[in-house]
Amino acid sequence: MQRIVDVSLVLRVYEKITRLGTKHSDGYLYEGLNANSDWDGYTITVSNQQLGLSIFFHNNYQFSVHDEKVIDTFIKQLERIDKSQVS
Repeated sequence: MQRIVDVSLVLRVYEKITRLGTKHSDGYLYEGLNANSDWDGYTITVSNQQLGLSIFFHNNYQFSVHDEKVIDTFIKQLERIDKSQVS
């Protein structure tokens, strides 16, 4: 099954993680999610303990796992952080 990902949601959460998270050697950590990018910024990755989601140039994306339950939980985590009112 091909899952459709709201790339704008992922980008908003990525921005929130890098703005509010704790910087470490592999990116930023916030609310259990890690965010990092490659050297030119064209590829970003948001991950937790179970999976990673990479967003590539032209809004292409790839999950590091294919377990639908794990992906659903991850998407809900993204949505929760996106909706949080922290500024």
